[in-house]
Amino acid sequence: MPIITPTILESNILDFDEKLLKIQQLCSRIQIDIIDGKFVDNKTLYPEEWPQFGSNLSIDVHLMVLEPETWLSRLKIRQVETIIGQYEAIRDIKSFFKNTLDMGKKIGLALDIDTPVTIIEDWMMTDLSVIVLMAIKTGYSGQEFDDTVLPKIEAVRQIVGYSAEIIVDGGINLETGKQCVNAGADVLACNTFFWQNPENNLTQLSQL
Repeated sequence: MPIITPTILESNILDFDEKLLKIQQLCSRIQIDIIDGKFVDNKTLYPEEWPQFGSNLSIDVHLMVLEPETWLSRLKIRQVETIIGQYEAIRDIKSFFKNTLDMGKKIGLALDIDTPVTIIEDWMMTDLSVIVLMAIKTGYSGQEFDDTVLPKIEAVRQIVGYSAEIIVDGGINLETGKQCVNAGADVLACNTFFWQNPENNLTQLSQL
């Protein structure tokens, strides 16, 4: 059974808070997307604007921002467990790795739908905990699932084995989620489909 991480991608504090309260009733792990309006033409709330989190919540943060390595100091929130940098936006990847580890956080890399998995280098494997494969173009929820991600899941598994989680993000529903799980995904990051009916859809996705 896959792990399901509901996603919050919000620019409105009231909507963010409402979704956060709902998630905390259902899950212990979530993903929060941060978009700066520069890497892609969209913008979300920044960490300084977030409401308080429940103590039992574990948070993955996906930085879809220019130079994610410069944002790390803004993520010293205790519940942030994993910091995921969008590979295409990172200028100094070794700095991103080092400084994330120095903060005591897990390292994640996200690859856009068109980015080949061959960017994963041997030196990364010691510290890399999460690889996010985007099944849509980075930046907006509600896009249609791109099934070219499926062979990428299998290819990443060949590269990393089980030393890192493989997360698929974007366009996840019962049909596409099953395809991802069958291809070897460990985690499904779900936004639009989850929020249509959180309790029911979380249960169904968890049973894939």
